[in-house]
Amino acid sequence: MSNREKDPLESQVRILYGQSHGRCAYPQCGKILVMPSRDRRDMPKNVAKVAHITAASPGGPRYDAEMSSDERRSETNLMLMCGDHHDAIDTQLAFHTTKWLRAAKKEHEKTLHRSDEYAMGLVGYKELQMVCDGLVMGVTVFDDEIFPIDLSINIDTKLDINELGSVARSVIELGMAQSQEVRMYLMTMDRAMLGFSTRLTNRFKGLYYQSLSDGLSGDDIFSNIMGSTYENCGPSLTSDTVAASQAVVAYLFSICEIFEHEPAAAR
Repeated sequence: MSNREKDPLESQVRILYGQSHGRCAYPQCGKILVMPSRDRRDMPKNVAKVAHITAASPGGPRYDAEMSSDERRSETNLMLMCGDHHDAIDTQLAFHTTKWLRAAKKEHEKTLHRSDEYAMGLVGYKELQMVCDGLVMGVTVFDDEIFPIDLSINIDTKLDINELGSVARSVIELGMAQSQEVRMYLMTMDRAMLGFSTRLTNRFKGLYYQSLSDGLSGDDIFSNIMGSTYENCGPSLTSDTVAASQAVVAYLFSICEIFEHEPAAAR
């Protein structure tokens, strides 16, 4: 098997990015792994390193022969880290065991959710502008690719239809606290820039259909979308822009602009 066939799938890395909020998962680090742009002509730079909990190849750190190739490439076997900690876990093996790393990954993701609850209350126009402008930037082809706007349905029903579990449910429930703020922001932007919300919607729908083509489903699709959002949400990834990203995705989910809105048998 070539090295490329052992590399994590791009979709799994985006899921990881969504789960980690673009931060180093090493305990007490939490470094933001996107270098902000200092000029409007530049894009932010992702400097994250993807670390394997158990190595992708025999002889690598913590290699587990009983795992399948797909399991080794899966998000569940990956951690997002800064360069220093990525190198540390692959050289200081007596301390950084498989058990230790899995526990660190779980605690990192749990801690992020607690911090989201606080940051969501701070979301306002400035944060939404950073997120939406960053996502819409570069989307130029939309006149002949308009996706129809669907009628809204009950949120719980839509969560069930799309087989979304605790990960997506918690983000959507939290993000919906700012749905009015998002709606008003998009209305304002549509008055100033024709087609703004349509371009934003198409960006998310493109991510959704790409996730389907990558064979993802349920929470993995949602985390994939969130990961791509965090990676492209403007010049600076902070707790505030993470919360704003969640609010935007939750709002679009709630009005059926992304994800399926009826059972497969009815389509």
